[in-house]
Amino acid sequence: MGFDFGYLKEFRKRFLNRKLYSLIDKVYDIETLREAWKRVYSNRGCAGVDKVTIREFKRNEERYLQELHMALKTGRYTPPPVLRKYIPKKDGLRPLGIPTVKDRVAQQVVKMVLEPVFESKFLECSYGYRTKRNAHQAIRKLRHYRTQKNYRWIVDGDIKGFFDNVDHEIMISLVAKEISDGRILDLISKWLKAGVMKDGKEEQTEIGTPQGGVISPLLANIYLHEFDRYMIERKFNLIRYADDFVIICSTEKRAKKALAEVKKVLAKLKLQLHPEKTRIVHTEEIQFLGFIIGGNNRRRMRPRREAITKFKGKIKVLTKRHKTIPAKDIVRQMNALISGWGHYYKIGTVTEVFRKLDIYLRKRLRIYIEKKISEHSHQRLSNHTLWKEYGLKSLTYLLKLYQQNSHPV
Repeated sequence: MGFDFGYLKEFRKRFLNRKLYSLIDKVYDIETLREAWKRVYSNRGCAGVDKVTIREFKRNEERYLQELHMALKTGRYTPPPVLRKYIPKKDGLRPLGIPTVKDRVAQQVVKMVLEPVFESKFLECSYGYRTKRNAHQAIRKLRHYRTQKNYRWIVDGDIKGFFDNVDHEIMISLVAKEISDGRILDLISKWLKAGVMKDGKEEQTEIGTPQGGVISPLLANIYLHEFDRYMIERKFNLIRYADDFVIICSTEKRAKKALAEVKKVLAKLKLQLHPEKTRIVHTEEIQFLGFIIGGNNRRRMRPRREAITKFKGKIKVLTKRHKTIPAKDIVRQMNALISGWGHYYKIGTVTEVFRKLDIYLRKRLRIYIEKKISEHSHQRLSNHTLWKEYGLKSLTYLLKLYQQNSHPV
């Protein structure tokens, strides 16, 4: 059967009011499961509660995929609880739920089937975790309102604990608007209620959806599509990336009206705005998706100070002197951070920022190498040595290539 479900999107566009009934056969199709496994494998990730790693699943992939195929086909598939992990956040720790590898494959295959259906419904104002849409496009849209239309009133919104407060019944009802296959709905319900394993103890989840699951971003967009639709129908200039959003207005009165409408629709979704992080501002600059946009120069766009500090902090951790990892392995890890951070922020006004960060990167690597290699202990490594011998990437060079081949926003 294959795994290209684009025809479902076209079908949904053609028959706008017709639900899709039988999709489970597309989910348990063995070839589709193999494609889902390839995508999970490419994303790597750690083991879940069953301690089966990506490497172990790879060694026994045919057996695992056949087991998953039969469990989905017969309706016996029950996802295990997710493993609770925490990652640092600027105001504390963010909880993640790590599914088992097998469960990630199951979520991936359902996502592959459902995503085209809902993509036909999602609106232009939504940019997060969507096919062929990204944060850079959201930023371009915001800059359009700021520079072309001269809008200065901003509703800067923050949904309080979005992933922790998703209502399960509302979620299932929203999926059911488009999908009538009871077994698909049952699978999604099981994922929502799978529970978490924390410190060896299983905890039930009566509300919320775990961050970390393959299907969670799609479910989040399905849930917040109701918010998008409500606001766009009322002619507000909404820009949303996942649960982060701004509304751009021409007057203070319009901004206050927008905020009142946001509270109404979120109440229907059993969500609330964060009282300390939601605000109406009249400003020449705004912070959005890691950038500071505007200021004295409307077209100026630079990384937030916190983003630069966080990047430098990660580099500092990688290059701590006490480590015994070979320098070239350290450089490979540094280069992964440099590429990811650089490609995201290269669209801004970053020539000077990138130049200073390159100096910092070389300094940190020199310190690491010169403490490990005795013959260099009293000799300063040249920039050329760091680039050619060790392969350190340069943010400035990355920016130069970008500017040569495209036009910054």
